[in-house]
Amino acid sequence: MRRALSLMLLISLPGAAWAEFDLARLVGDWTGTGRYVDGASGGRLRCEMAVAGHAAEVVMSSRCASVAGAGRSVLRLRKSEDGTVAVTVEEARGFSEGTVGALEGRPEETRLVLRGETEEESAVMVLRFDGPDLLHMAGEYIAGEDRQASVVDFRRE
Repeated sequence: MRRALSLMLLISLPGAAWAEFDLARLVGDWTGTGRYVDGASGGRLRCEMAVAGHAAEVVMSSRCASVAGAGRSVLRLRKSEDGTVAVTVEEARGFSEGTVGALEGRPEETRLVLRGETEEESAVMVLRFDGPDLLHMAGEYIAGEDRQASVVDFRRE
């Protein structure tokens, strides 16, 4: 568990100064590998992600698989006029069925940190560009004693 938290902190540190975080930079097809923790178990992940949209809104459709199974998610990221980005979970199959539902945050340099919580659950998602075609994504979901976390390094195809 400490290792996963350390990875979350490491992934959220600012990356090289390639450019300001811009949703439009996410558009494209990505493949990645990483690790996940689900309670006391964990393992390696292999992911594919397609992102469509523009500077004000993108839709991220991803599929990740491990030896334990596979999951699919569809996330909609919208940037408001004040610069805040909100994420809505449109689909989450094979992942936690939490009710956090929406995450919000503001772009900072090359990263975007999004947070959401209810009385019983909390979630954080970090997206960070480390180059023109390199994206690091980390996420953590906590509900009582249930904890899930993942870190995936993506490369644009």
